[in-house]
Amino acid sequence: MNKCCVCLENFKNNEKNIYTCNTCKDTIVCNNCYNFMRESNIHNNCPVCRSENWINKSIIIVIDNSVNLHIDINNEEPRIYNTANNIIVYIDTYLVRLKQLCKCLCKLLVYLSIIWSFGFILTSLYNQNTYQYIDYPIVIITIFIVGFSFSFLIIILFNKCIF
Repeated sequence: MNKCCVCLENFKNNEKNIYTCNTCKDTIVCNNCYNFMRESNIHNNCPVCRSENWINKSIIIVIDNSVNLHIDINNEEPRIYNTANNIIVYIDTYLVRLKQLCKCLCKLLVYLSIIWSFGFILTSLYNQNTYQYIDYPIVIITIFIVGFSFSFLIIILFNKCIF
């Protein structure tokens, strides 16, 4: 009879599920204690000498694919949701929305710069000294109004010519 070095319970030598240390040779761990060590993630080291790779058993990797069963009241069909997949889908949708927002902001900046350019060019043609007063808010607003009006006029004329 041998004793488990963790729980100190006696067990027979011929038991199939016992674990012995390759380094200290005196360490014997029963299956229950080893399973507890594995669940606690302390199974990589010997409980006595703390050496790594203390057993010749293959490494067991436990993957928790906990599945939650949700029932939709409207459909009354059970749907299975995997928690990890839900997080990945949420991140993907968040990134898609962020990408759409960035595209929208870039388009807005391009359109505003085009409108400002049209307004600045037309205002400069009318008044040669517009660039000297560009830091005044009224001039900036006037440039945007002229640019927006010119852009709107171009769009209307373009639609009339094509259609």
